Amino acid sequence: MPQHFWRTRTFRSDTARSDAAIYPLNHHHRTQGFVVCAAKSDIPMEITGEYRLEEPRDNVWARLFDPDVLRRCIPGCKELTQTAENSFDAKVVLKIGPVSATFAATVEIIDIEAPESCRIIGKGNGGIAGFAKGDCVVRLGQDGDATILTYRADADIGGKIAALGGRLVQATSKKLADQFFVSFSSSTC
Repeated sequence: MPQHFWRTRTFRSDTARSDAAIYPLNHHHRTQGFVVCAAKSDIPMEITGEYRLEEPRDNVWARLFDPDVLRRCIPGCKELTQTAENSFDAKVVLKIGPVSATFAATVEIIDIEAPESCRIIGKGNGGIAGFAKGDCVVRLGQDGDATILTYRADADIGGKIAALGGRLVQATSKKLADQFFVSFSSSTC
């Protein structure tokens, strides 16, 4: 009769802690495989950024609400549909470490103070890969003929992507934000 061992391992990041239990993959057979099962799968994180865009604030504001511009600039965006004046549905394909998934997302823009600031609330589900939900405040400031865009986002992730650890997910999130703003500030959008 095989013995069953239970061990606990702790995964840490700068902003969160996730505990996981490791147990035998198939305790009825003599296999040596193990599975990691996340006991705590919700990782909160904060992401901030600032970008200088060489165009007037009114132009930047208008492009932030243009579905065609957003569809072209969002990394991995396969589909973006405007469902109401300030609401969108999207399908986005993302790869974070070894996990790839198509996320079905909804986004709502609220607390609009044109052309200075707005708040973006979104949530997405990637099936077995996990979920993400977030709240982001975007501010546009003027600097001569240029615009300074700053954002502060609070996000929670769960599922397999959370098991990857906060540092990898946060680094990937920052990279995706940078890709968006590089595309957004170029002439391709």
